[in-house]
Amino acid sequence: MKILKVLMLLLISTIFCLPSKACGGWEEYETYFRLFKPKYMIAGQEFASITFNDEPWSNISVWYPQQNEHDENLKLWKAYFPVSFSDEELKQFIYKLSENDLKKTRNNPSQVSNKVLKWVLANDTQIFDYLLFAKECEQHCNPRFVYYWEEPKEKDLTVYNQIIEKGKAMFENSSNLFLKERLGFQLVKLMRHAEKYDECLAFWNTKLTKNKKSIMYYWTLDHIAGVQIIKGLVAEGRKNFIEVFLNSPGKRFSSYCSIKIDTDEEWFELLNACDTDKQKESMYFMRASQLGSVALADIDSLYQINPKSEYLPILICREINKIESIYLQNKEAENVFYQLYFNKSNINQELSDYLQKFNRFLSKCIDEKQIKNVDFWRISYLYTNFLMQDFDGVREQMVLLSKNLPEAFKNQLDIIENLLLITDKSKSPIQRQNEMKATWNVEVKDFAYFFMSHPSNKLPYPLNVDERMYDLRTELDTEKLKALVHLADHQEELTWFAGYILKNHFNTNSEYLKEMLGTSYLADDENNLAVAVLSELSEEYKARSQTFYLSANPFNYLINDRDTQLLKNVRYSKLKLAQTLHSINKAIKEERATAMDYYLLGNAQYNTSYFGYAWNAKAYYWSGGYYTGSFDCTDAYQNFLKAAKMSDDKEMKAKCYYLAAKANQNKYLTDNRENHYWKSDIKEEDMQNRGYRVEFLKLKEEYKDTEFYERIIEECKYFQFYVN
Repeated sequence: MKILKVLMLLLISTIFCLPSKACGGWEEYETYFRLFKPKYMIAGQEFASITFNDEPWSNISVWYPQQNEHDENLKLWKAYFPVSFSDEELKQFIYKLSENDLKKTRNNPSQVSNKVLKWVLANDTQIFDYLLFAKECEQHCNPRFVYYWEEPKEKDLTVYNQIIEKGKAMFENSSNLFLKERLGFQLVKLMRHAEKYDECLAFWNTKLTKNKKSIMYYWTLDHIAGVQIIKGLVAEGRKNFIEVFLNSPGKRFSSYCSIKIDTDEEWFELLNACDTDKQKESMYFMRASQLGSVALADIDSLYQINPKSEYLPILICREINKIESIYLQNKEAENVFYQLYFNKSNINQELSDYLQKFNRFLSKCIDEKQIKNVDFWRISYLYTNFLMQDFDGVREQMVLLSKNLPEAFKNQLDIIENLLLITDKSKSPIQRQNEMKATWNVEVKDFAYFFMSHPSNKLPYPLNVDERMYDLRTELDTEKLKALVHLADHQEELTWFAGYILKNHFNTNSEYLKEMLGTSYLADDENNLAVAVLSELSEEYKARSQTFYLSANPFNYLINDRDTQLLKNVRYSKLKLAQTLHSINKAIKEERATAMDYYLLGNAQYNTSYFGYAWNAKAYYWSGGYYTGSFDCTDAYQNFLKAAKMSDDKEMKAKCYYLAAKANQNKYLTDNRENHYWKSDIKEEDMQNRGYRVEFLKLKEEYKDTEFYERIIEECKYFQFYVN
């Protein structure tokens, strides 16, 4: 079970650090019920993209994607040009044209296709010169990634110096403020990468600090802050990174990563260096937003600085989601709320204590009346009351909410009202399940199903089992299907919620379920029961079903299972299969079966197994990675041997021994699996040495003179290996 570790306020583990990324591909999904929705509670807020994700590969680059940087830059360029260009034309002009592309167009302007470049060449050559210079800078400021086995290329400082001098001349000669800002940015980058740190800071202090604080100003400051830290001006550098974080969404990710604090002393040094409360707020916000942090102390500190801070609602949402991630796990044994409610057992006292502290903090802030948007705080407070199972406290707070709540808040409140009904002990389970219809909110469905599956809530089997139709079609279960057929035939007796689960988790079509039940009976070799249930299907259903008919007669044989193109394409129903199998088994039981009966039975058993072309007679799912459906070929093997023993026809005997060897080969695979799931490879010599496919020896020694022998020696590589 996951444990929420309460960290001390100033432990290094909660101080700014970038979580590592996972290396592999993962399917991202939540292992808990997230019932407090940031999309409703902090919709439209600038930092609302910081929502909690408890998976280790989550990191802040998800919150502030690099696209923001391109969007910022694009906006500035669009504002600069006196004529309008499409975003695509601008992106190509700014990002996709190489230095060589630009040089070629200078000599052949008539060959230019990009509309922005065409306009620049005709109307503003200073922009062209700048872009050419910027592309040259990129080669030195954004070098190719060096792999660990490669030797990094040594910087040619002479080249850097030449480009810097060239840029300085352009900067001094330019009267275009838009270009001057950008040239300053490029020069600062160059000086930083050339490690000319003193010159970089001097250029900044004398030429750029008095500039208007535009987006380009903060992009430049992002580099200056790094240089300041290198030069020992650590607090000043970190403070400037905070300014970048605040003012440039495009550089928010890089500035966040760059504020790396290793000690309490460094933390307080930066806190004391901050010029504004907003900078201090941002410090606490960034630390509280770290994965693994327990943020209440930082949230409280932030509240003390500014009770109306825009950061507070975001961190409160995030912290509640973090509490949910452990408190509302989707496994009964690990769900704190579930265990408290049904078993009066607190399985995580530490987390419960933290939740109570968080609840008291919210209550204090509401009482002090200094906060902004009190309805947000009340809804957050009443939701934590719900988690603590103070249901009366939830209802008391709901009465105090404003009459004209925003629609988003109403959506969250609707979720909470549904939760109150689901957990209302004053009403019987049947009453609650029926009353859900009037208030139903689909966003609580997973929690409702999880909670109502407890035996005390009296959901009928198998609606109270954590499965869906997909699970049943992947692995058939006769008892569950029998129960589902009964429920589908008696839907009028179900509560509203039970009917909802039947419809949304399974299926309300009785015939659909009966076909599955008949298929499951076939897999169980209960052919008489399969006949009975499949006979109930209507002609209309059978005509539209995509699974009732097989594409070939399952009683035919193939030398090579892959040669399905040799089969005659016919519609062969599961009902006919069940009837024929029932007839053959009856003949065997009455001791009147012939060699042909055993041969046909073996064929059907083999072909409807995992290995055969008619596997879908007994299953709905086939995996290439592990055995599914019916995969034991023992019965098919025994019946082929019986057919061979009873037959007087030498060709028939040869065929039966060959088919028995095929079944025996599959027995080798299933008997010698390394584990229950993953399939084994055919190991020819091992198979032969351990006695599998001994029927090949019989064919070789006793049936060389048959036509069938001549055929398989040509067509079967496994037999060729054995013979040779």
